Amino acid sequence: MHELQMYIERVWDVDLENWIRGDTLCLQTKGAARPWVLRDCKFKSIAIFPDNSQALDFYFDWKALFGEREIVYLPELPLTADQVGQSALWVSRGELYRKWRHDEGYKLLIAS
Repeated sequence: MHELQMYIERVWDVDLENWIRGDTLCLQTKGAARPWVLRDCKFKSIAIFPDNSQALDFYFDWKALFGEREIVYLPELPLTADQVGQSALWVSRGELYRKWRHDEGYKLLIAS
């Protein structure tokens, strides 16, 4: 297994060769440092967080630093029996995904 340890200012500073080799990128950041490292997206990207709380923290930190540009937040689906069947939630998520996927202005999708 190839071990890589480097200090970067932005995710996009990682060499293409590292991505091709399948090197793991672990960002040990907290708070507003997370969106700062992901600023200036050059291509469509997805940031996945372990829970909705962290995803929302990232989203609001991003908005505070950069405004609404380039970001779409995909809300977590509820897992309760009565809410899972609500088609409006599924349609809303689908529309947000479509917006991110097809609109050139939105580069980063946030999900949990």
